[in-house]
Amino acid sequence: AYVLIALRWFQAAGVDPQTVLAFGGVGGLAIGLASQSLVGNFISGLLLLVTRPFTVNDEIHSDDVEGKVTGIGWNYTEVESPLGSAVKVPNANISASKCVNKTVGIMRGFDVTVPIRFPEGGFDGCQEMLNGLEALLNADDANKEIFGGRKQLEPVAAHLKGMEVTHHGDITPILLVEVRLENRDLDDTIEMRLISQVNVAVIGYLRGLGYSIPGLERSK
Repeated sequence: AYVLIALRWFQAAGVDPQTVLAFGGVGGLAIGLASQSLVGNFISGLLLLVTRPFTVNDEIHSDDVEGKVTGIGWNYTEVESPLGSAVKVPNANISASKCVNKTVGIMRGFDVTVPIRFPEGGFDGCQEMLNGLEALLNADDANKEIFGGRKQLEPVAAHLKGMEVTHHGDITPILLVEVRLENRDLDDTIEMRLISQVNVAVIGYLRGLGYSIPGLERSK
C-alpha cells in the first residue's frame, strides 16, 4: 500500500512511476554489488590478518601489484611500488591471486641469461668457458665485488641453456647463470643491481675470450 501511495505521489508530481521503478531496481542492484564487494574485501582482509601470508615491510609479488607492504587494512592492502608509488589493492584481489612473499624465504635466487656468439672454432672450448666462468663468479674477489660479500647458499652455476631464434631469424646460443644467495638484507632494488653486476662480469669475461654478444657489436 505504501508503495502505491508513493507512486501516485510521484505521478502527481509529474514523475513517471515506471522511471521510479526502473531507477529503484538499478539502484538496488548497484547497492547489492557494492555491498558484496565490501563484504568480500572485509572477509579477505580478516583472512590475511589471521593467516599472515605477509606482514608490513614484506616484499610481495601478485597479479595486481608488486612492492613493499606498508599497511594491511580490513578492505585494502597498501603497497609501495618499486618506483615509490603508493598502491591500494582490494584484499579480495590479493586473496584470489597467486601472491609471492620474497622476504620470508631463506634463499633468494635469480637467473641471468646472456645471448652469445662463439668465436671461430670456439664451441669446442664451450665447457672450458663455462668452468672458467663458474670459477670467476665463485671466487672470493667476485663475492666481495659483485655480491657485496653476501653468503652464497649454492655455488654459482653456468650452463648453455639452449638456442633461441632472434627477430632477425638468427639462431643464438643462450648462456644461463644461476645465482642463489642467502635472503638477508635483499630487496628488489638490490637484486636488480646484483643482476646488472653479474651481467657486466659475464659479458666482460666472454668478450675477453673472443665471444661476441648480439646487440653489443658496433654497426659497421
